[in-house]
Amino acid sequence: MSSQPPVLPAGALRPRAIRALLEPDPPELAPSGRRILAVDDLDRWSPSLLHLLSDAVDARRAALVATVRSSALEQLLSRFRPAEAPVLVELPPWRAADLSHHTRAVLDGPLHPVDGAALVQFSSGNPLCLVEMIEHGRLTGRLQRRHAVWSWALPLTVPPITAARVWSILADEPSAVLEVLTTLAIAEPLSLPVLVRVHSLAAVTDAEDRGWLMSTSTRNGVLVHLTRHLDGQVAAASVSQLRQRALRAALVEALAVERHGDGDAMVAAVAACVQTGVGLPESVRIPAAATALRRHRTALAVELTDEMPDAAAVQVRAAALAEQGRFRDAAITLGAPMPAGGAEPAASPVPSAGPPWSAALRALAGEPDDSDTVGSDPVAMLCADSWSGRRLEAAAAVGGRSLASTRLPEQSRSLRLAATSWAHLQLGQVEQALDLAGTAPAGPPGVERTTSECLLVFTVGLANLVRGSVREAGSHGERLCRVGIDEQWHLAYCLGAFLRGRAAAAEARPELARRRLSESAASLAQAAPLVDRRGILQALALAHRMSGREPGADSAAPGDARTTPAPLLLTELGHLAEAEALLLGGRRRAAAELAGLVADRARTGGWPLVLLQALHLVARTNPSAAVADELAQVADTADFDLAVRYGAHAVAAVSGDRPGLTDAAEHFEGLGLRWLAAETAAAALAGADRSHLGVEWAARATRVLGRLDQEDDVALPESWGAASARVARVTPRELEIAEAVVRGETSAQIAQRLSLSRRTVENHLQHIYRKLGIARREDLDLAYGTVVPRAPGHSRG
Repeated sequence: MSSQPPVLPAGALRPRAIRALLEPDPPELAPSGRRILAVDDLDRWSPSLLHLLSDAVDARRAALVATVRSSALEQLLSRFRPAEAPVLVELPPWRAADLSHHTRAVLDGPLHPVDGAALVQFSSGNPLCLVEMIEHGRLTGRLQRRHAVWSWALPLTVPPITAARVWSILADEPSAVLEVLTTLAIAEPLSLPVLVRVHSLAAVTDAEDRGWLMSTSTRNGVLVHLTRHLDGQVAAASVSQLRQRALRAALVEALAVERHGDGDAMVAAVAACVQTGVGLPESVRIPAAATALRRHRTALAVELTDEMPDAAAVQVRAAALAEQGRFRDAAITLGAPMPAGGAEPAASPVPSAGPPWSAALRALAGEPDDSDTVGSDPVAMLCADSWSGRRLEAAAAVGGRSLASTRLPEQSRSLRLAATSWAHLQLGQVEQALDLAGTAPAGPPGVERTTSECLLVFTVGLANLVRGSVREAGSHGERLCRVGIDEQWHLAYCLGAFLRGRAAAAEARPELARRRLSESAASLAQAAPLVDRRGILQALALAHRMSGREPGADSAAPGDARTTPAPLLLTELGHLAEAEALLLGGRRRAAAELAGLVADRARTGGWPLVLLQALHLVARTNPSAAVADELAQVADTADFDLAVRYGAHAVAAVSGDRPGLTDAAEHFEGLGLRWLAAETAAAALAGADRSHLGVEWAARATRVLGRLDQEDDVALPESWGAASARVARVTPRELEIAEAVVRGETSAQIAQRLSLSRRTVENHLQHIYRKLGIARREDLDLAYGTVVPRAPGHSRG
């Protein structure tokens, strides 16, 4: 029996060793005269190696088993042309969803979407590299679990095993090529003139010919980027620290000469210089800091403007500190004497400098200024009051007047729109807040690059949630999540996931709510503290309760004390979520007491929206005429229809109006507030008994409750199920047959589908009739409800 030809993992060999294998008649060739080469990423081979491989395949000295990335297949086929057509396996790059699926399998938990997108971008979607990065992150602690979500805690680096594999291919490359790759690892893509200024045209051309670079033509010229980002990272490790410092300084100089001082490449190059201590002139630092702020790299913006007295630098620094939630430090920065001159950077969300804005920032930090200098600047007063819930009517009026100006810069207008809309929302003027937010200038689709624009979208989403438009609220949440992923901006994702989670909870989708709220809490660890972490965790505990689970460690209150207060509205809504969780846990009195405390604070502080929500929760837990009357009065001051429905709901609860409660439940369900609808339907059925069989309102309430009870991930409280069961104890089999009848199936059709006799089906129907107090099929629609749509063309019989 002849021996099989050996299979060589060529990817583990250096180019010199591969050449030795492919050369004609190598001395180590086996008698069989042929070897099988197993190659990952064949497109990574240099043109000279591909030419040698093609000759070896044509001469039958070698057989090839190789994988190729889809994105590089066309380029490979232009270089690798053996006489006999090769069989290549395309290896598509992983997307973030593929990585998340792998993470769930090996770590028993999801990877945070923002970190997943960053990993995919860093590795160019290479599956093997991603698997190695996840394993390396798990072993070294770079991957950490926060609130049941895995997050990457440290800067991304190439795992040693990946670096060794890549270096086996890079080792024989000329030093000039490795330096080109190192420069592109700092910032890519780079324009061809910039790259040629740092290196030489010959070095860049050589790197492209060897398959390490790709170029694209744009309106602004030719852009050059790495075929795979991690190749540059590995190449950089082979270049001395002294040479790396020189390359970084040369890159910054070249970008400045080519007038790319405010681009992303300059920010990356400046960041690399800061990391290695390369000195930079002020003419470079300030524009780079402004761009870094626009890209939400606030730590870099703060470091670049450190101890710079220039007015523009001071404002960029203050804006960066404010985006980090460090309002007191921002106020101190702006409170210092400002040198004359210096234009405001376009990226700064600070509309003015000096004591007024400094006082506003101190107010945001929970340190109101006794000298009342906040009031001397209308914009400062607007932001501080809207955030802290003070003087809301005055804030709304000031915002309206300031927005009347047609000369406002776009950035300042977004800030004022967000603050003014937020004030109207807290006043219960939800429709007015939405109308105002709708006047924002339309930017590129799906892009909210500044904090104020991000907060404006969040305000619109929250306003839709408050008025019961849960689908619109969820849509705005997903929009912010996409921005967070695309720009790797945890603040945007935190706000978007919070919105999506609260909307999912309202829709009675607890699993989605738990996932999104967990991601929001995990993002908050890396984002500016503009959302109350405790409020997110209280909403997360509520989602746990809705799925029938006890709140776990992932929804426990954080042990670290907050140093920056969140917006008052979000803090109080978090307390109400805690009260709802208590209610679902059977602690009705504790829920009513907590909601009552929130209502007391809202009366004192003058927060109509919070008062409305708190009174409605009190009416649901401990209804009384006094609460119903006050709720009706507050609802009259609001401008959205759901507020009036809350009032009618409270009146029906106090009077024991079961048909009224059923009407409210159906209205809530129509809006998408399915959990509130089911709770209201259960309240209508509470205390009912078999004397209510066949009563129209009882059938409708049972229908509302039954639709939610069929959801797999929803666990209704036992008291709700008991209320429905007292009216009609329908077994699962009876329910299945009743649904089939409502769809229009005949007894014979039901019997055939369920493998039962027709007599058995008729017996089940008689039991259903007795339980529902009806006598014939035609009454099922009224007494039990259309649980599923009737099949077209089917008739009863």
